Amino acid sequence: MADRVVIAGVRRGNTRVAAAELKQACGRAGRSRLGYVDIVVGDSDTAQLKEDMESLDKLTVDSVLDKSADFHLLAEIALEHVQDEESARAWASRSFFTFAGGVLDLQVLIKRLKSLESIQEHEDRLVVTPLGEISSRLYFHPEDILCWRENFQLIFKKEIEDIDVAVAWALSSLAETRLQANVGKRGWYFFEEYKQRLSAYRLEQAEGTLVRGFLYWSLLGGPRLGKLRGEREEIVGDYGRVHQALLGLNKHYHWNQYDFFDNLKVQIEYGVPACLVPLCKIQGIGKTFAFELYNRGVQDLQSLRDNMSVVESIGNAVLIKVVKRAIDEEA
Repeated sequence: MADRVVIAGVRRGNTRVAAAELKQACGRAGRSRLGYVDIVVGDSDTAQLKEDMESLDKLTVDSVLDKSADFHLLAEIALEHVQDEESARAWASRSFFTFAGGVLDLQVLIKRLKSLESIQEHEDRLVVTPLGEISSRLYFHPEDILCWRENFQLIFKKEIEDIDVAVAWALSSLAETRLQANVGKRGWYFFEEYKQRLSAYRLEQAEGTLVRGFLYWSLLGGPRLGKLRGEREEIVGDYGRVHQALLGLNKHYHWNQYDFFDNLKVQIEYGVPACLVPLCKIQGIGKTFAFELYNRGVQDLQSLRDNMSVVESIGNAVLIKVVKRAIDEEA
């Protein structure tokens, strides 16, 4: 163990390295718990960094298992590590939360998971239901899975699954998933429009999910906000997991909506309205080409085949090559 670690620089480019990262580096250097750390930078950063690193010594770590215990307990039941209240108690006893003096009410947790239709009793054993299996396998909170079931069953019943705001609501109006963002005045104007459209179909957005609902609407063909580009990309990046959850619900509840969910995935990934899905499904034709073709009256592969002169009139050699290849492959 080293008795002293000397830090000769604390900036990476123009950015000051966080005190926690520097402290970790000291530990990796082999400093003993009682060893010294010298910061020899010689500028205004030194005093502040020393103060920050000293404050880290007073840092306390708390467990938040009690805020998500049902989610984690479900995973243990799915893995068959927990099969009854006694084994659940043994699982809880090994947690940091219990070690820190916390107490989990396992009867309440088990009752809650049953109310969420995530687990059931079978021959005196706790087992996961199809909803619980989807939740644990894809790492979603069981209440969100239940919300998706209720939301999509509702829009299918109302026969409004072809309405973009209704689908955005069904995807986003969840109990556990939240998203906050600064959208500015222009953003709130669009948000009000989104809410008004929802009210026309008697749909009410769950608290804390308005931003996510608007982003889904944006991806399905609604208006866009440049400020929310990062959040929109995050939704697109995670949609594969959402898609698998929806397919699982579709299979279990016999919705017979495979084509709907397949087309919805294309819409989300390309950020296009439903009318452009047939074109976006053609390999090599992305969002830009799809809009160009659709605006010229071409809507799918068949109309591409019948309107090759329209494609050629665009004058894009790459597009012409892509279309000819798609036609040849289909033939």
